[in-house]
Amino acid sequence: MRYIILLLLPLVLEAGSLQKSISLNPEYLKIRVKDGYAHVYYPEAAYFGPKGAPRIPHLSVKYLLPSGAEVTSLEILRVKTVKLPGSYRIYPEQGPVPISIAKQKEFLEPDPVYYSKDTYPEKILVVKRTGNFSGYSIASLVLNPVIYHPKTGEIEFVSEIEFRIDYKVTAPKSLTKKQRQVFGKLVKSMVSNPEDISIFQPGLKSLKSLQDTVEMVIITQSSFAPYFEDLRRWKEEKGIRCEIVSLNSIYASYSGRDNPEKIRNFIKDYYNNKGLIYVLLGGQADYENGEEIVPRRDVYYLTSGAGYYTDEDTIPSDLYYSDLDGTWDEDGDNIFGEIEDSVDMYPDVLVGRFPIKNISQLSNLVNKVLTYEQSPPSGYVTNLVLPATELFSLYNYWGDTVNNAIADTSPTPPWNDVKLYESLGNLSTSTFLNAINNGAGFSHYSAHGNEYGCSAFVRISDLSNMTNGDKLGIHNAISCFTGAIDEVSGGDCFAEELVNRVGGGAVASIMNTRYGWGYPPEMGPSENIDVSFYHYIFQDSILTLGEAHALSLANWVPVAYAEEDAGVYRWCIYELWIFGDPSLEVWTDDPSNITVSHPGAIPHGTPTVQITTDQPGALVALSRDGYLVGRAMADAGGIANVQVSAPVIAGDSVKVVVTAKNRIPYIGYMTVFSNGPYVSYLGSEVNDGAGNGNGRINPGESIDLEIWVKNWGSDAATDVYGKLSTTNTNVTITSDSVYYGASIAAGDSTSGMGVFSFDVSLNATDQEVIPFALEVHAAESTWTSNFNLVIYAPVLEFDGVVVVDTFPGCNGNGYVDPGERVSLVVGIRNTGHEVATSVSADISTSHSGVVINDGSSAFGDIEPDSVVFGEAYDVSFDGSLPVGERVNFDLSM
Repeated sequence: MRYIILLLLPLVLEAGSLQKSISLNPEYLKIRVKDGYAHVYYPEAAYFGPKGAPRIPHLSVKYLLPSGAEVTSLEILRVKTVKLPGSYRIYPEQGPVPISIAKQKEFLEPDPVYYSKDTYPEKILVVKRTGNFSGYSIASLVLNPVIYHPKTGEIEFVSEIEFRIDYKVTAPKSLTKKQRQVFGKLVKSMVSNPEDISIFQPGLKSLKSLQDTVEMVIITQSSFAPYFEDLRRWKEEKGIRCEIVSLNSIYASYSGRDNPEKIRNFIKDYYNNKGLIYVLLGGQADYENGEEIVPRRDVYYLTSGAGYYTDEDTIPSDLYYSDLDGTWDEDGDNIFGEIEDSVDMYPDVLVGRFPIKNISQLSNLVNKVLTYEQSPPSGYVTNLVLPATELFSLYNYWGDTVNNAIADTSPTPPWNDVKLYESLGNLSTSTFLNAINNGAGFSHYSAHGNEYGCSAFVRISDLSNMTNGDKLGIHNAISCFTGAIDEVSGGDCFAEELVNRVGGGAVASIMNTRYGWGYPPEMGPSENIDVSFYHYIFQDSILTLGEAHALSLANWVPVAYAEEDAGVYRWCIYELWIFGDPSLEVWTDDPSNITVSHPGAIPHGTPTVQITTDQPGALVALSRDGYLVGRAMADAGGIANVQVSAPVIAGDSVKVVVTAKNRIPYIGYMTVFSNGPYVSYLGSEVNDGAGNGNGRINPGESIDLEIWVKNWGSDAATDVYGKLSTTNTNVTITSDSVYYGASIAAGDSTSGMGVFSFDVSLNATDQEVIPFALEVHAAESTWTSNFNLVIYAPVLEFDGVVVVDTFPGCNGNGYVDPGERVSLVVGIRNTGHEVATSVSADISTSHSGVVINDGSSAFGDIEPDSVVFGEAYDVSFDGSLPVGERVNFDLSM
């Protein structure tokens, strides 16, 4: 008998080409003329170039190529331009400006070298090099959409361009399935040809088993390792294979010219051979203060001339541990990060640092991460606090610009943008601290700064009044030196103090280790990078802090390539650190509970467990004693078939953790048994017929609860009854026992001969969890099952007021003026998860100059995540009230 053997060989393209086109909208091009010069603006543009040359916008463009490809040539096939009417003298490039107290700069006149040319710039589309974003090859281009003719003053705009990229493939990369999943979605979010990702992605690298992978490492000193165990265990239980590695073991096992290089070589080894994705550096790095636990790498590539610090051009850079290509010292002069060192800058792993120097700080920050990820307080994560000051007085340029751009990226609802602007007169230390203490999921600082904070509204000395407790958020800033870990003699910088604050502060901060940079009167690199961060944060596919941070940097790498040492995008990419956990799953909406159904027990030797959720795409992870034994993604129907990839034996407790974006993690357990009967919880049904009958548990209701049990074992259970208990003090069980029958056969289920009952206190809160324990007693044994139910309630909040001043004698300007009688129309938002019915609200004030003629209003029903404006309140203001007088009202709902 003959057999035909088909060998499938991986296809490696020696060379190829990619033909693409770009269309731009001329309507988005804006030209502002001031002092005789034209300022040319296009959305999402970067600015750089030789000083004195015409300042034109540059666009960062990324195209995915086959893994391992390098661009060999770029050919423009077709260009369509639109000629703008008029003649302009474009503003000359002045160079970047540090976001610090601006020194007076001499205006640079237009350089005749550039203004005597027929056309500027010489090329419309340029490519400097190909980048490697964790195995994905990125053709990194810069498109110059404005063609300027200095001699005539004419401006052309590139509305369409068609081009071909030629490439050759030299060394294709391969990734594990999880690496390809994580970095593939990042690349897909960033490149202009996401449709090509399935054919251009790296090859698949197979490890022997799940237990052979290490997807997250915590690198720290040996004495800290036991105190990182709770964090390691949680990461493992939620589906990330995590390992704590001591610095001593790295230094003993890996080569390198110094300790930072040894650490980097270790990271490269785990990335290439174990599927590494996340790196948490567990310790401070300021050797200047004798506090170097996990050492840093300092880099240099230009002399800024700013003149505020003697070491201002030496940039502490944790990107050294993230971008694993090359050595960062290609010329071998022990100066890292120079232009001639050919630093790739695209991240290969996602890196963050816990800036801790003792066990107390370590335990505090671990607890912050666990609280943030597992059980955040409700009602605060969608607050975005945006403090802004004047940045460059010489240009009348304010931090409002970048914060407005960030606010435009946040979806409203559910996000509430709290703009605290110096220009509006509402920014102070007290208003900022009040906003943070009320709870903020994010806060972005657009202000001058130094290693001690932002003097206009918050400094290290103010953090003792930051008492937001568990309402923890992520703070980032364009400010100079707020992350300068080496500049505070004998102490810590602002970014470190912020995350190490006990009783409040932040769960993570992302701040500059040196100067932030601007290009007034346009947004500069620090601003553009941070706007990109928020753009990616609010994309559904982005889950973690490290993912959004990596994308915010990678988005601007083509510009850093193109500008070389004529700009500071490279500087800003080098210096921006995560002070926190890079694997932190970020909330972008008020989280809700996830519904999960799974067996209460599984027989020894079960190869696969089916778990059902109400969230397609949820990650289901099984673990035993803090180590992952299986994981799977829920399919479109919410079903995950989890293969048990490590041995579990009779008597083991298998932990079930289910996570999904903006869903509170589900935590449950399954017991492994060998033979005999095993009866435990199967499911339940809420009957609130004595309440509103909507099938959900609400405060003040009396509930009948039907609980089904199943005999998962191999033999019948006899004389079976159940006892129900809970530790929730807002729940009183009024009937705690149900008889399930004389016999339950193996594999059978029943709801028994009655129901359990309980009362819910009016003090219960929205999304409050009721942890129930069901003890099932039988003649053969007793088994305990744990399950959770959730309380649903409305949560009403003030959401704004509209002034209607149309009574006779009013000026109708929409503001309250002295002597006016006005209608105040108030909005109330329901941030809870249950409808609020028949809502009414009264207003009152103690101000002697105000008379409330009608202080009652009806709002009707307010659905969850909705705003209703009620009937108008009728209020009169005395004519003697001074302009600017503050009147406080109380709103009673």
